[in-house]
Amino acid sequence: MFWCSFERFPARSLTYWLLVAGALAASGASADDVAASTDLPEIDEVQRLVDAGSPPAGVMFNVLEYDEGALEWAAPRIERYVQILRGTYPGLDVAVISHGDEIMALQTSETHLYRGVHDRLERLTGEQGLVVHVCGAYARANGVDASEFADFVDVVPLATTQIEDYRAFGYVTISLEAPR
Repeated sequence: MFWCSFERFPARSLTYWLLVAGALAASGASADDVAASTDLPEIDEVQRLVDAGSPPAGVMFNVLEYDEGALEWAAPRIERYVQILRGTYPGLDVAVISHGDEIMALQTSETHLYRGVHDRLERLTGEQGLVVHVCGAYARANGVDASEFADFVDVVPLATTQIEDYRAFGYVTISLEAPR
């Protein structure tokens, strides 16, 4: 459920988004275009990959937030981007590397709080071959053992090393950032 309070949503931000929505509407943009511009901020990066005409070796989505609930907004975006990318490049390798507080939501003990995230990412790993990595060093630093993560999660020793490995293999990095 989406809600906002004006105490948490500054007037200048509301004014900005009203201006953006008005400009898009005046340009003939549809409601879907407005939603895409705010709900899928990395869509231009994804579209550039689609428009390139040939696939990269793979794509990795980098998630680094200091909010345990961050995957609630990141997972739907990842799912949509995977659909778009696989629509053009069906065999494209896609991975997620998570190495902030959001990894805590992927513990088996947190499934009841983050059911939608678990269901979505588990389905994507099973049906789409998505690989979900979390940083083992960050987990250990926060008192979480690798065995505490859901079965669809791959705990790597160090996320930064995993990122560099993917880059060395020619993967393109798309960093997901919190909605503003």
